[in-house]
Amino acid sequence: MILNFFLIEDYDFWIRALTQYRFFNLDKNLYSYRIHGESLTSKINLEEVHGNSYNIAISIMLEGVAKDFRWSEEMLSFIKMIHLNKKEVLKYYLRNKKLIELDLKKMATKNLDFKKLKLGLIKSMRIILIQNKSGHNFKNLINILKSERSILLESTFNKRETLGLIKNSLFH
Repeated sequence: MILNFFLIEDYDFWIRALTQYRFFNLDKNLYSYRIHGESLTSKINLEEVHGNSYNIAISIMLEGVAKDFRWSEEMLSFIKMIHLNKKEVLKYYLRNKKLIELDLKKMATKNLDFKKLKLGLIKSMRIILIQNKSGHNFKNLINILKSERSILLESTFNKRETLGLIKNSLFH
């Protein structure tokens, strides 16, 4: 079966390469990324046909990665929700945190450090929280503080941004 990874072929390559090779962060821009109305990235977001193709390709690619890493259904669903920008991903993560973390530990190898994987996951959850204004409420704030306070209180995060999230949650 030939899979069409049009729109995600680079992403698929980097995900798979990450599992085989060691990568390092260079604190230097090596290229520029230009966004314009005719770019594929713009078309994914604006055109239903490209968006649907992207969603299908991402789902198929992630299913392959899940098989390679022996992920649980919960982890696969969680990662799909992140990539497909589902609003309920934060609640899903908090509900399935233990299973998701077990799968993160399975992914940890000499090339993928568990602490870095977990921090990346926490950063993703924080970005989702910031972007999802409808999730700013007191109940969600309490759930986050009980289950995964590092989404709010990780030491490397911007403190003003954190206070803004807390304020919006309290007064929403």
